Amino acid sequence: MKKLFDEISLIIKKILITFLTIFTKKREIPTFPIKKPKSIAIIAQERIGDSILLTPLIFNLRKNIPDLKIVLITLSPDSYNFFKNDKNIDKIFFVKANYIKYFKEIRKYHFDILFNTKDHPSFTFIYQTLLIKADIKIGIKHQFHEKFYDYLLFFPYFEHIIKKNCGILRLLDIETNDEICRPYIPQNEISEEIRLILPEISKQKIVGINLSAGEKSRELSLEQLNELIPKLKCKIILFSMPSRSGEKEFLENKHQNILKTPKTKSFSDVVELIKNIDILISPDTSLIHVASSFNKKIVGVYRNDPIHHKRFYPFVTNFKQIISKTDSLKDVIIEEVYEAVSELISIE
Repeated sequence: MKKLFDEISLIIKKILITFLTIFTKKREIPTFPIKKPKSIAIIAQERIGDSILLTPLIFNLRKNIPDLKIVLITLSPDSYNFFKNDKNIDKIFFVKANYIKYFKEIRKYHFDILFNTKDHPSFTFIYQTLLIKADIKIGIKHQFHEKFYDYLLFFPYFEHIIKKNCGILRLLDIETNDEICRPYIPQNEISEEIRLILPEISKQKIVGINLSAGEKSRELSLEQLNELIPKLKCKIILFSMPSRSGEKEFLENKHQNILKTPKTKSFSDVVELIKNIDILISPDTSLIHVASSFNKKIVGVYRNDPIHHKRFYPFVTNFKQIISKTDSLKDVIIEEVYEAVSELISIE
């Protein structure tokens, strides 16, 4: 049923975008590199993981063009809350907070550059592209993007998302490499409960295990976790969403090598814990990108889906990927996960 819904949704999206092209003039190709832009509007993708993968672009823009006015257009509470305290950003809009107020305010701006970070068609993002005034509009190449942008960046579909986001930098004559495109996490307040346990965690070698990914097919089962945890001869902390908090508590009580941790009250709490571990074992979630931002070793556990293990792999860090032979993690061989952790522990 979900697959059918997604297919219908995609068809409707394409129809709406095609409708917009009827009223849109083809734009002119600008001259590159773009010299000394004074302002840029970036349309940010919606999820926390997407937000983390956008930070290398923001960092390099701020580092190389210190006076550039960087304005971020966010379309979800997750992306807005992630970026709201980011000192590299001059202004952030949350479109859905108040559509009328946003419309009136954004129309007052005229940017040198607008960048749509999505590499696939989105009616919402194309609508924002048309709404926002900018001299040069840049997107990522897709047949449904062609009429709306002055320039389209071309990448193979399975290229890492960070490399796609940072592709705009070459148009600004900014040289980059993988290391300076490491993601970062804007600093936010953490809870007192997490602050109190940090000294205990920071003095030990810790493996973190993320139980949650939002879908059962993307998560290791309780049975698999009970097999893995005793094999790890080190201290462990667990991360979970509320839906698996009962299993987290059960495992903490059952296994002596697990340090009990309080419930995290915010994403910032989770970030602070990951900052203080040595290795993270996780399905394909934003926590993998949090760990890579702190150069932590990572064992990523993936379904047999190249979209995720090729486009969103851990960036610029030591990592191992365990890929299920099916579209479910229930078929992951736990011995392979253990061997990957052991290999990373041996790397100093």
